[in-house]
Amino acid sequence: MRDALGLTKGTLLKVELDGSRIILRKSVDDAISKARGKFALDGFESGEDAARAMREEE
Repeated sequence: MRDALGLTKGTLLKVELDGSRIILRKSVDDAISKARGKFALDGFESGEDAARAMREEE
């Protein structure tokens, strides 16, 4: 089940109660916060500027 849902060690889950059912959902906020900071712009003001510079190099 972990593989099917893409859950890894440390993945945060939200727990919801729906009547007599317990629902577990991946915390989207957790995924977003982990992704932040992984992509450096290397001195560019925006992602658009970085993409434009890469296109010009080709």
